[in-house]
This record gives sequence, structure tokens and C-alpha cells, in this order.
Amino acid sequence: MKPEGERPIRLLLGEGHTLVLAGLARLIDEDSSIAVVGATTSGREALRLIREERPDVALLDINLHEIGLLAVLAHLREEESEARILVLSGCAERHAVQEALFAGARGYVLKQGTSADLLHAIRSVRDGGLYLDAGAAEACTTIASAHAARPPLTPREEEVIRLVALGYTAKEIGGQLDINARSVETLKARAADKLGLRNRATIVQYGVMRGWFRSALAVMTFLCVALPGAPPVTPAGATVRPG
Repeated sequence: MKPEGERPIRLLLGEGHTLVLAGLARLIDEDSSIAVVGATTSGREALRLIREERPDVALLDINLHEIGLLAVLAHLREEESEARILVLSGCAERHAVQEALFAGARGYVLKQGTSADLLHAIRSVRDGGLYLDAGAAEACTTIASAHAARPPLTPREEEVIRLVALGYTAKEIGGQLDINARSVETLKARAADKLGLRNRATIVQYGVMRGWFRSALAVMTFLCVALPGAPPVTPAGATVRPG
């Protein structure tokens, strides 16, 4: 049920199996707060629809036809697209979750979950959050092995990137570390370059991998880490500050 006067979430569906795609469309159709603006089994077609329809969220199966999910994410990254991609998968293995997140996905929801989980995931990603359900979150609370071979951060660079992930502004970080905002931006840029992080979304994703949001995980049934300006919300509706 959508609040009075609020427009529906514009959702694109991409699922490799025709019957599952039809089932997803029926499920979404029952919720008046979400409107399906396109549905496809093809990764190539999903790319076209994302470009043309500009959905609020694209819910994409990990196994699309023609080109797969990672190829879709690579194309969107090259285009510097603002598309918010929520991955739908039956696999909760750590490498699969990490690959999707570091490729630019904004959430990872398992097919084994409930319809309530899926709808919550769609809303969370639309609102600017990074969504991982319980199985995916557990896979991501280990050390980010994908970054093990990269140049190490200095203690100051790591502290700056950690505070950026937690949502602090350059001015706020400068106040905490007793440096100016320009120095904060320089340290942030150096750290992001070493880690291969392109934007705030991927910085937050790195923070999840490092366990910087672990205190929030302890009180949540699943992880919904909001990006700056959008606090995470538990299933019960209680707000949790990450960190």
C-alpha cells in the first residue's frame, strides 16, 4: 500500500526463466506501490530497457540470457549509469555476492526468501540503501579477499574511508581528525584509488565487506545499510545507526 499522493516505484524485471518471470510480475502486481515498467529474460534487453525506461530499481536474475548479470553491470559502470540494480539469485556463496556488489549492484536478495523480503529489498534500494538479506549478509561479513592484493592503506586513509562509508561529510571528518576538508578529499581519493572504489555506493559496499557495519548486523534479521542521508531500518521499523 503506497502513501496517498506518492508515485509507485518504477521497477524493471529481468529473470532468465519465463515462468519465474511471470510469477514475479504477478507478485509485484499485487502491490500498488510498485509498477512494473518492463520485463525480460534477456540481459541485452534489460540494458536497453534500463536506458530507455530509467526505472527506480532493476531487479535482475544472476542468470540472464544473451549476456549475463555481470556483463550488464559492466556496461552500466562504463556508462556511469545511476541505475540501481537489485540482484535476484539462488546462490549465497561469498564469491557470487562479492562479485555482484563490487560490479556495482546495490542489493542481493535470495530466491529462497519471502515475498515480504523481496518487497522490502526493492524499497530499500529505491531509497538509496544497500540491501543484503540474511544469507548474503553472512557471506559478506568476512574480510574482503577481493582487495587482499591491493596496496595497503595508511592508517589515516583507512580512517577517512571508514568514516566516508559510515556517512560522514568531509567537513565532519575533518573536524574529527583535525584536518581540513581538502585534505579529507585527498585522503579519500587516494584510498578509493588504491581499493578500486569508484563512488560512495562502492565505498559503502567495501565497508560491508570489512565488517564496519557489524554492530548493525547483530540487531537485524537482514542487513539494509543505507547510503548517506538514508538511515538503515530493521524489519520491525527501528532505526539503526551503522558502525
